[in-house]
Amino acid sequence: MKVKAMSFRSTSSARSEGRSKMKNFVSKWYSGLLKRPNDRSAEQVLLAHSHLKDLNIFDKFHTSLLQQICCYAHYDKLDENTIVIRQGEHGANWYIVLSGSLTVFISENNKAKPLCTLVPGSSF
Repeated sequence: MKVKAMSFRSTSSARSEGRSKMKNFVSKWYSGLLKRPNDRSAEQVLLAHSHLKDLNIFDKFHTSLLQQICCYAHYDKLDENTIVIRQGEHGANWYIVLSGSLTVFISENNKAKPLCTLVPGSSF
């Protein structure tokens, strides 16, 4: 089956130890990412960088690229059942799951069918 895009819907946070650690990790430093990119101090950018560089998803990123991401990225906290993107829409953002989970659904015969669940460390 060929799928060009899928729906991503937030689901409740899992209570596993790994996800709990990620949630605690995020809560300590994400306050700078809650601000609009133009309102961040250099210190907040450096703090975000110092934490993000240790995530596996950024292992291969050059330092300057990760610093730019820290300058422009922002943190979104999604309520349960929030639809992030719908099947057929063209995405304009890159999302990284820091805590909780997202369920990917595909539409088959006008019914949403769960395809997979994205956990902390996943991106789309």
